[in-house]
Amino acid sequence: MNANIIHHGAFQGVTGSCHQLFIDEINSLLIDCGLFQGAETAPDGASGADRLEIPFPVERVQALVATHRYIDHVGRIPWLLAAGFKGPSCAASRRPSCCRWCWRMPLRWG
Repeated sequence: MNANIIHHGAFQGVTGSCHQLFIDEINSLLIDCGLFQGAETAPDGASGADRLEIPFPVERVQALVATHRYIDHVGRIPWLLAAGFKGPSCAASRRPSCCRWCWRMPLRWG
């Protein structure tokens, strides 16, 4: 298997973590879906807080894994849902409350 990964965030800076790992030619796993924050997110030094859209087809995403509950890793989950994502999700945390928090807090802030 030749895995392919596309970085939709946190590649020009450290915020906005969002990585799509392709399992095969069509199906993928999304690792994080975070907000962009601060001046590091744009070449002109502007904040990337308005970059909320999901710039890839969500039909290919089979599941979402949130690595932790910081807003730069889970903050765009409401936009992912609005874009049509309906797959399962999990949080890479030993704390069961993490999953609930990952979904509730971005909805409040978004």
